[in-house]
Amino acid sequence: MLAHRRDHLIVYMNRLSAGRSTVNTYRLDAMGRLVDLDDLIDVGAVAEILGLAHKNSVTTYMRRYDDFPEPALEFADGKCRAWVRSDIEDWKSGRKVSRS
Repeated sequence: MLAHRRDHLIVYMNRLSAGRSTVNTYRLDAMGRLVDLDDLIDVGAVAEILGLAHKNSVTTYMRRYDDFPEPALEFADGKCRAWVRSDIEDWKSGRKVSRS
């Protein structure tokens, strides 16, 4: 029996002309980011973290804010996306504005 090990995923990001990123797991010559699968969250979790009423609002945020985190995984023409939890949490904490 093999010893238990955490699953990891190397994500290779390629810039597209539109400025969005896509995953290419076949390019071994690209430098990738090591991502723990337990840290990946779907659009529903992103909406929850950001306090959005609808998960569809995440797409609006992606268009509205240039600094919104890129999905770590994106396939099926953008219908399937996953983000790294810490990227979303860091972005949210950086956007806090003090209200007077």
